Amino acid sequence: VSSISNTVWMRPVEVANEPKQLLMTVNQVQDEIEFEFYTMTEGHDKLIHTQGKITLNQDSRIDSQQSVNIKTVLERTTERASKESFYAQIRNLGLKLGDNYRVVNEIFRNKRETLSQLIIPTGLRGDLANIDLHPSLMDGAFQTAIWGGYYDTLHVPYELRRMEVFGSLPEECFVYAEREEEKGSLTGRANISITDREGRVLVRIEGFLSRPVKRKGELDKTDKATDLLALLKKLEFGELNTSEVEKMIEEAL
Repeated sequence: VSSISNTVWMRPVEVANEPKQLLMTVNQVQDEIEFEFYTMTEGHDKLIHTQGKITLNQDSRIDSQQSVNIKTVLERTTERASKESFYAQIRNLGLKLGDNYRVVNEIFRNKRETLSQLIIPTGLRGDLANIDLHPSLMDGAFQTAIWGGYYDTLHVPYELRRMEVFGSLPEECFVYAEREEEKGSLTGRANISITDREGRVLVRIEGFLSRPVKRKGELDKTDKATDLLALLKKLEFGELNTSEVEKMIEEAL
């Protein structure tokens, strides 16, 4: 894999007392793979949870010439949180993470930038030989970017525009997140670089966006709006034409 793009985490998979089957569809055209994760309702309706596109690179990975000066970024930050303080903040917002996802060792921020050090738990380090982008480290990168938004409510990943992979993530890495600007104002989107200790960029994420967690009972009200947004995004990126979108909306109604 060389890049992942147009990825949307549309809705969570809610599991109550009974197991739930999560399904996946894959459609490959040459070196591009479109994917969807979905479940089926009792009424046999399809609920899409995640969708996106993967671009394959059969050659060796492209070397990234990008780097982050970790020391310089650190000097610009104005606020620090230890691991204990950081996860206490998240817990107070309503999310209790297990040890495997508590990978942020230390984190710093100012109004525009966030920098963190990630260290994977000892018990997971054996996974790194077979997993290039470990879920624990990737989640730590998203946690870092979300903390940089100064939110007073719980936020979770929602969308990323593009992610390029230049190398495997090591057991210790740094995350640099910078909020995007539009017309002189900071937006809710961030660009994220995951680096090694020397600041060499291993993963570059553009246009990451989070959204607030809906309260219980609010998810059903937003399902149709979320599906419509996904259709419009496919239209925006040229993956569907106008007539295909109109037909899909008519069928949904």
